[in-house]
Amino acid sequence: MSDPNDLDKCECFEIEFKSEVSLDNCEEPEDFVTKIDGSIYFSDEFTEKREKAGKIEASYIHIIQALNNKQDLYEVFDSSQTLLDCYEIILDDGYECFSSALPWKDIPLRDLLYIDTVEIEKKYRGNNLGKNAVIKTAKTYGSGCSLIILKPFPIQYSGKVGQIKKQQEKIKMKKAFADLKRYWGELGFKQLQGAEYFAFNSYDYDLPPLTW
Repeated sequence: MSDPNDLDKCECFEIEFKSEVSLDNCEEPEDFVTKIDGSIYFSDEFTEKREKAGKIEASYIHIIQALNNKQDLYEVFDSSQTLLDCYEIILDDGYECFSSALPWKDIPLRDLLYIDTVEIEKKYRGNNLGKNAVIKTAKTYGSGCSLIILKPFPIQYSGKVGQIKKQQEKIKMKKAFADLKRYWGELGFKQLQGAEYFAFNSYDYDLPPLTW
C-alpha cells in the first residue's frame, strides 16, 4: 500500500458514519441522545485497497427537543457516565442554562455535540487526521449546536494514570496533556475552568477548514 504521506489526503481519507435512532414513541430521556460512530478509512487509489485508519465517536444531545418534551436534562445526560460528568460541568442544574465555567458569556442554550473518542492508528498519526476528523464530524452534525465538547486524553496513558509513580514519568505525562491542550487550542477549543473538558463555541464561531 502507498505511503499516506505521499498522497492527496483529502481524496484518500474518508469517514463512514453510522447512527441509530429509535422508532418508539415512548420518548425516554436516552432517546434524546444520538450516538454517532465514525470509522476513518484510508483508500489507496493506485492499489484500490482500503484500510481502517482510525475512529471517531460522538454523541448529539437534543437539548431543545428534550426541553420541549418537558424532559429533565439531568436524566437525558444520565444516559452515560461520561455525559453526566459533562453535564455537571457545563450546565447549571435546575436553571436550564450554561454554567459560568464556560469562557464565553451569554451563549444560548441549544443542542450539544460531545466528541467521545478520537483514535488514529499509529501509522496515520502526525498529519492532522485527528483534527480533520473532528472538524468534519462537527460540520456534518453540529450545525444546530451551541457547543462542541471533548475531553482529550493521551492514548499512551490510557488506564495507566494511577500506575505512574516515577517523577520522570509524571513529567512526561504532564507534557503530554500540555501538548493536547495546545493541539486542540489550535482549532479554537478552550479548556473549561477547573475541568479537563475543552469546548468550542460553535454559536459565535466557525471551525477552521480542513488542513493537511
